[in-house]
Amino acid sequence: MKRNLFLACVLGVLLECSLLSGASMGTAFTYQGRLSSKGDPAEGLYAFDFKLFDALKGGDQVGKTVQCKAVEIIRGTFTVSVDFGADVFNGSPRWLEIAVGPYSQLPIKKTTLSPRQPITAVPYAIRAAHLSGTIDISQITGFLGQGYTLLFPDVLYNRALVEMDTITYGDPVVIQAGPGVDIDRIKGFDGLGRYDDHPGFAQEHPFIFEADGLHAEALKDYFDAFLANPKQHPVYSFSLIVFNLGGMERFRWNFAEFAPQDYEPGLDNRTRFTLSVRGAPDHTLQWSMAGPDFGGGLSYNPNTDRLIEIDAINNVLYAQVAVNETERTLTFTYNSKNGRGIQDWIESVVGGTEDRRSLSVIELDENMQEIGRENYHGCFPIRYDIVDGFGLDTTLRARIVLSYNASQPG
Repeated sequence: MKRNLFLACVLGVLLECSLLSGASMGTAFTYQGRLSSKGDPAEGLYAFDFKLFDALKGGDQVGKTVQCKAVEIIRGTFTVSVDFGADVFNGSPRWLEIAVGPYSQLPIKKTTLSPRQPITAVPYAIRAAHLSGTIDISQITGFLGQGYTLLFPDVLYNRALVEMDTITYGDPVVIQAGPGVDIDRIKGFDGLGRYDDHPGFAQEHPFIFEADGLHAEALKDYFDAFLANPKQHPVYSFSLIVFNLGGMERFRWNFAEFAPQDYEPGLDNRTRFTLSVRGAPDHTLQWSMAGPDFGGGLSYNPNTDRLIEIDAINNVLYAQVAVNETERTLTFTYNSKNGRGIQDWIESVVGGTEDRRSLSVIELDENMQEIGRENYHGCFPIRYDIVDGFGLDTTLRARIVLSYNASQPG
C-alpha cells in the first residue's frame, strides 16, 4: 500500500470475463480489480499504467507499458483489457506492476502500487493456444513447481450462495460488498490531556451482490414489490454461506432487517442488487456469524504478516498491519484461518460496551522468534468488513480498523 491507495488484484483463471477473443484467441486478457482511496471505494475516472517485470522486486521490464486512460471506476470496481502481446509470455515468471492516478487531476500524478502481482494461468493460456500436438509435461514451464500462488478473480472466488426467504432460485451470486460495520469514534481527552477516545453508535455496510438468469428475475420481483410499498412489504432475512473445497458448509452470516435499496446493471450481463439496514445508527448489529470454523487455524506469511496479541483473545492472530500515526489507527488484514475472537469483540463494542483493549504488534525473525514489538492501548474497532474471497473458506479475507489512544515500544 502506498499513499492510501489499495488495489485488490484479481488476476488469474477468468471464467466469465476471460481472455478477449475473436475467431481465434488473441493476446489480450481482462484485468478486474477494486481500488480504494483512504479506505473508501474509489469513484470516477482513473488512469492506469501496466508494466511486466521478470522479478518481484527490481529486475527488468519485459515488453511495453500499457496505458489505460479514463477508466471508469464504480463503487471501487473496474475492468480493463490489457495486451502485452504473446512474446512476453514465454514460460518465465512474470510480475505485474500497476500505477494509478485520478484522471481528472492534470497533470495526472500516478502512484505505483506495491507489491507487484504474480502473473498466473491466463496469459500463459495465450501461449498454449498456439501450440498443437502432444506436449510432454517437462516442456511446460512458468507456473508448475515455481512457487506460484493462483489468484482467482472476483467472478470466481467471490461467487457464493445467498439463501433468501421466499426466493426459490438458489444459484450462486457474485458478492461485491459483504458483511461490514462502521463504529462511530468519539474523540476526547482525559484529565491529563491525553487522548481518550470512545466508541459510539454503529452502522452496518450495505450488502451488494450480482445475480443473473431466473435468480435475478426473482430478486427484481421482490425489490419492485418492496420499493413500491416499503411500509407494508416484509423484509426478507437471508444468509451468506461459505463452503470448503469439498462443497461442505463451513460457516455463514445471517442478515436481518436488510431492506432492498435498488438494483442496476452489473458486470457481464448480471444485475447488481443493494440491500441496506433501515434506520439510524444504533447499538444493534443486524448480521451475525454462525458456525465454529472461522479463524480456527493458522496462516502466516513471513514477508507480510505480524503476530498480533490482543487482550482477552487467546488464539494466535497473524495479519498484515498498516499503522496511521496521524489518525491513530491500526488496520489488520487477515484470512479466514485467523481472527477467531475478533467477531466477539465487534459484537461487544457494537452492543454499547466500552471494551477498549491493549494489544501488541510483534515482528518475528525467520525462526519465529520475537525481534521487536509495539504496544497499543485504548484500542477499539471502528470499521470491520469481509474484504473478498467469499467463494471458498480458504480464500476469505477480513479487515479490521482500530482506534488507539497511545502507543509505546515493547
